[in-house]
Amino acid sequence: MTNLPLAKVMVYGTLKRGFRNYHYAKPFCTYSEPVRFWGRLYDSPYDCPAAMFPGRLLTGSFDYAGDLLRFEELEQDFFDRQIESSDGPDCAEPEKRLAELKHVQDGSVRYIEHGRRETAEAGFMRKPSGEWTLLEGELFTLNNADSALMVFDELESAFVDDVLRYDRVAVPVITLEGVVRPAWAYEIYTVPEGSTLCPGSSWKG
Repeated sequence: MTNLPLAKVMVYGTLKRGFRNYHYAKPFCTYSEPVRFWGRLYDSPYDCPAAMFPGRLLTGSFDYAGDLLRFEELEQDFFDRQIESSDGPDCAEPEKRLAELKHVQDGSVRYIEHGRRETAEAGFMRKPSGEWTLLEGELFTLNNADSALMVFDELESAFVDDVLRYDRVAVPVITLEGVVRPAWAYEIYTVPEGSTLCPGSSWKG
């Protein structure tokens, strides 16, 4: 498949650099950066983590070209709204104005004009209602995007005794520079019995 946008996938477990499954991502990965996201992160009995998120922006399918095009539209919407929020007539320092992204229960998002860049970490992505933690992951930019998503999907659907199932979903993440963008990520369908919440903000392996 040609002329498809690059895939943006946020990983939080065995696919991270330095972990045992990174070799699946390495042939496709053109760029990686640390990000944060809201969720609950579990250490499963199967030597891998499982995450749940407070909402979904998109749910993936096996129509990889369609998913990538829908994601591109979502990404453009994020970009446009953040640019709009930085161009207000009362903005003395446009480059330091940010859009605040807030989750709502149905998984949609809305944007509120927010203050200075240095307050981004505290106010950019407000904590959703419920017991959610601000966690750490890595955002990969992947070329050959349809093939990359197929490889990731096959890896994440490799059931262990039919108890592990992950869905590919789009969720908002925040970069260290304070930019909120969507990313594909893998959400556990059902938390396996015997799992425990990971201490801290990341899975250590």
